[in-house]
Order: sequence, then structure tokens, then C-alpha cells
Amino acid sequence: MTLRLIIVILICLIGKDGLFSQTPPYKHYTSDDGLSSSTVYDIIQDKTGYIWIATKNGLSRFDGNKFNNFGIKDGLNSTTIVSVLEGDNGEIYIGNYTKGINLYKDGRITSYSSENSKFHNIGDIFYNKNKLYAHSFDGFYITYNG
Repeated sequence: MTLRLIIVILICLIGKDGLFSQTPPYKHYTSDDGLSSSTVYDIIQDKTGYIWIATKNGLSRFDGNKFNNFGIKDGLNSTTIVSVLEGDNGEIYIGNYTKGINLYKDGRITSYSSENSKFHNIGDIFYNKNKLYAHSFDGFYITYNG
């Protein structure tokens, strides 16, 4: 019995120096780091490696070091971005909660849906085989690219 006790005590004493907690290998980004808002609705990574983040206060593009933020002055219809996705040719479709869909292409943001279109109150957007699907609180819409 004493031999077992001595072995257990030795294992505990020797092993205590090798025991330590692990730190998770991720960083928590907030608006203090440059993110448009800490309220995030959608995230994608495009073909070139940028991470696009749909937030309550605009769209953020992250290159791994810094954030580039887009708002109304950059061409967005509204700042509440709820969905973001990439098309076949690298264009970025941006779903606004209140004012339709925007398109980011060649470094420029334009309105994809017109003011009088039915694409309002966007909940989510999907892209498949040259078709853009938009789920809205008013219904489900399909538009053809081009």
C-alpha cells in the first residue's frame, strides 16, 4: 500500500510541471479592432482570400491584418447588411435588411436591385447557376444574372 502511495505522489510531483492550460488559437475581433460592428450576421471568404463580414453597421472586408469598412457613402443602400455571398466571377452580392441588394464588383459598390423592386427586407440571398435567389419577409424571389 505504501509503495502505491509513493508512486502516486511521485507521478503527481513530476507531472505537475508539465501540466498547463491551453490557450485557444483564435482572436476575438470587435469594433475596437476596426470591425464595422460587433453584431455580425454573415461571414464568407472569397476566392482571393478576403473575409467579408456582414454587420449591423455596414460591410467589413478583412485581409488578415486590417479591416476595410463600407457604408452608405461607399454605395451601400443601407448599413444593416444581413447576407453576403460570392458569385461565379468573384463579384460580391450584399443583402441589405431594408433596402434590397448591392453588388461589389471591380472595387465599386452599386445597387443590384432598383428602388421600386420587390427586393426589400432581405433575410438571405443564395447564388446558383447564374441565378440569384433572395428570401424576403414578403416572399421568395429569383433573378437572373445578366
